[in-house]
Amino acid sequence: FRLNLRISGDLGAEIERFKGICVCTVPRGGVPLRQADLGGRLGWIFGAEGQGVSPALQERAALRITIPTAPGTESINVAAAAAVCLYAAFSTPGAGS
Repeated sequence: FRLNLRISGDLGAEIERFKGICVCTVPRGGVPLRQADLGGRLGWIFGAEGQGVSPALQERAALRITIPTAPGTESINVAAAAAVCLYAAFSTPGAGS
């Protein structure tokens, strides 16, 4: 697979320019990862452990997903969360289009 990475001082502007579906991870209340439609061109936003993605950026994402965890789990390491999500996305038919 191919993965394009961007570093930006204005993530909100990047979201507006992105030609695809912006997806962010949230600890609770998002679409469960296994149920999310992950086909097509996706732009991912992953937040730091504990604090996560800011509410303002969550609102700008077209899709908010949650990785199901065991009760009492506070957060998932951001690298582990990214690995799980990207594996799910690239295992989906139509991924990377």
